[in-house]
Amino acid sequence: MDTDEQAEEIPETARRGAVIAARTAELRLRRRQAEQEAAASRPNFEFVGRYLKRSRGLADLTQDGLAAKTGVSQSMISRAERGLAQQMPFERFLSMVRPLERLFPLGRCPHDHECPWQPIRPPQRIVNDSTLFVERMLAFAGET
Repeated sequence: MDTDEQAEEIPETARRGAVIAARTAELRLRRRQAEQEAAASRPNFEFVGRYLKRSRGLADLTQDGLAAKTGVSQSMISRAERGLAQQMPFERFLSMVRPLERLFPLGRCPHDHECPWQPIRPPQRIVNDSTLFVERMLAFAGET
């Protein structure tokens, strides 16, 4: 191979290297975008995790203590509390919350009283004399 052929081969090699680098960067970008879209479409288990962490705290248990009672690993409990265990079988989840008993009620509190386990209710509309006055004035003006 003479010097002229080597000189022509170097730019071709550089071009191939640049194309490979550009394709790699494009694939990384597409992979990152696909992961972000997948994360946005997944259900948010973060709230269930917060609920689990709160119940465990009320039971005065550490993650290790709960793991010892349930047979579920401490790392799985940690992932569940952070909302990262979407693929966890429901049976494993039930075995994890069973020792928490009343501190982790499934559903809602069956009693009709104010407690932290009641679902969030919309605020009650307060009707007093001033509210009725404003409503009557708006009705009189034709605004309602």
